[in-house]
Amino acid sequence: MTRIYLLPFSAALLLAAPFLIGAPAAALPRDVRGNLIFDNIPEPAAGLSEKLDGYLNARQATPLSFSPKGQLLIATRFGDVDQLHLVERPAGERRQLTFLREPISFGAFSPDPARSAFVYLKDAGGNENTQLYYQRLGEPAAKLLTDGKSRNGGPVWSNAGREVAFFTTSRDGTSSDIDIVEPESGALPRLVVIGRPIECSPGGAVAGDHEPW
Repeated sequence: MTRIYLLPFSAALLLAAPFLIGAPAAALPRDVRGNLIFDNIPEPAAGLSEKLDGYLNARQATPLSFSPKGQLLIATRFGDVDQLHLVERPAGERRQLTFLREPISFGAFSPDPARSAFVYLKDAGGNENTQLYYQRLGEPAAKLLTDGKSRNGGPVWSNAGREVAFFTTSRDGTSSDIDIVEPESGALPRLVVIGRPIECSPGGAVAGDHEPW
């Protein structure tokens, strides 16, 4: 009796096999998410994003500067952005120094051991117009040293640790000049080297940046 029921079913499978093998896979829908277009891309396996979080959210510490006392200034992610942390000694715990919404792109201690201060660079909303800030250890707020709207960068402390030289576009918005500022004096940065305006060639190359007259 078993053969009587199985034979018709087996025959039906044999007849349908060529059509099943040759049938194309069903096309996946096109998904538009803002500027991203997912065309015929399958959805990831369930739980895959959670498994990747352990790799994508790993903290990376970037060493930036040593203080005169041998403390190490590092940048490491806290939340969604990089913040400045201080490591007092080898294998010591890090101590967070900045609590900002924007990431820190640079930091350097003053060589003056009497100051226990550092400078750092930060922009606003990713506009790349980085500003220079000055802060003493133990003080909750930093002092803005630049105009808040120009592009600044490349800060370098003097050997004595009292002045900072940096490039800036504050004079005309296009030239990269070199200014010097003394953070503790309260005075505005002073121009020391006039840079050439940034010029774009027909091919799109930039010329004249950071070159003094």
